[in-house]
Amino acid sequence: MHSNEVMGAKILWHWLSAPNTPWASLWTAKYASNNPIEERIQMSEVGIGSVIWNSAKQHRNLIQQHSFWEIKNGNTARFWEDSWQQLPKIKDILSHIHVPEQDLHELDKVSQFWNPSSTQGYRRWIEAKQILRHGSEQAQTSLYSELQKRKILSSKGMDILRWGYEEKGSFTTREAYNVIIKERIIKDVLWSKI
Repeated sequence: MHSNEVMGAKILWHWLSAPNTPWASLWTAKYASNNPIEERIQMSEVGIGSVIWNSAKQHRNLIQQHSFWEIKNGNTARFWEDSWQQLPKIKDILSHIHVPEQDLHELDKVSQFWNPSSTQGYRRWIEAKQILRHGSEQAQTSLYSELQKRKILSSKGMDILRWGYEEKGSFTTREAYNVIIKERIIKDVLWSKI
């Protein structure tokens, strides 16, 4: 059971992390309507296809829940809705605070939230009150605190999709298997308390 889940997720990971290979381009055209990669990762509505595609889509939760963006130019990763720098989604962190929908959707990409100038090689975030213009002071303080944890080097190039919790950020079957086993143990503990 676990090996099927790992292998399905591995295929999906290769599709997402190497999108320019011929077979990946075919899958993108056939199953993802040529959507950009940031939308492909989080896709929920997916069509039926080959046996391999069906296995990959069946186990997509493993990739969706444990992938993140390594920020370079900040033009691919979504600020609110994606996980980046191996940290949780900002949307999830601020879930206990009401953030107006217009603030969530008016600006989208990570690069839209930093100043053009940098400080000692790192990106400088714009002020939280500029980001959450309609948010409470508590929301602004929480966002500011979170952004201080996210140090982004000033570098060029596209954002890179990474996976997992090891420093390298590459999908490995060993780490995927360990993640699955850990999640199963946590679920079993919860069930035993009911």
